[in-house]
Amino acid sequence: MLSNRKKFILITGSIIAVMAIASSVAIGLSLLNKTPVSENPTKTTTGNQPIVVDTSKDLGACTIIAKTQLQSALGEPARTLKGPDNLGVTRNVIGGTADLGQTCVYSFIAGGTIENNFNGANGLTIEVFEYGSQANLDKALKGNQALDTATTTQIEDGSFFEAGVVEGTTTANLYSLIVFSGLKHYSFIISEPKDTAYFTADTAQTTLEKIAALVKY
Repeated sequence: MLSNRKKFILITGSIIAVMAIASSVAIGLSLLNKTPVSENPTKTTTGNQPIVVDTSKDLGACTIIAKTQLQSALGEPARTLKGPDNLGVTRNVIGGTADLGQTCVYSFIAGGTIENNFNGANGLTIEVFEYGSQANLDKALKGNQALDTATTTQIEDGSFFEAGVVEGTTTANLYSLIVFSGLKHYSFIISEPKDTAYFTADTAQTTLEKIAALVKY
């Protein structure tokens, strides 16, 4: 069991599900298109303020799991795991309340820079997201629950799994495990170029579950 507290878990391999959560609009596409999150704030829906990055804050995305533990869980692709590289904390105002999100990248390959988001399109990305209100959290949950392409599995109070391919600068397989706990969610995302991918949907799901179990929520 990940925790005695009630939580809601979603597993998804689709950029749609990741983007359903406001903080990940900038993260998912920027990793694939090499547009730095910290240098190109992305505007939210009409009436909301732009996403702003604050590198002075820390939600623990790079410290909630030891790098050696991640290498053990990820296996062969993480033999020379790079990072952790902190993309900073984003502040996104929705409905008058501010949500905070922090993204940390562990790349499977060398050569990561802020310009290519530390090669997050080929590696593991961890995000810690803190909702500014229960209403914002409920909206995110409903958005993910509405995914009709997801297959329901039983993890804790419920989970959804979907395998997908994302078109960007490179074509990539993307798998994401999202854990909701209190007013936070934790995202664990594996992304790899499709033509050299190590993980399948099944092995990615198993691996992400192992990684999620390492967190003290």
